[in-house]
Amino acid sequence: MTGGAVYTPIDPVRVITNLSSGKMGEALCQAAKSHGAEVHYLAGEEYEAFKNKLYQEFLKCDILIMAAEVSNFVIDKK
Repeated sequence: MTGGAVYTPIDPVRVITNLSSGKMGEALCQAAKSHGAEVHYLAGEEYEAFKNKLYQEFLKCDILIMAAEVSNFVIDKK
């Protein structure tokens, strides 16, 4: 399960993100757990770390629910 805002760094002090609270992802986690599911929740991470963890978890899961607000921007750091 994913939820909340995911941020993309611009430089060491600035990021692009949004105001997603993660409440939808948390509510979905609780609903799944109440029905006996084993839930792994990813939230509030820098985009590249989030993507890498998501790929690792995806290989082990039966169902993936994505409620995270992932940034649509990638910064070219040339």
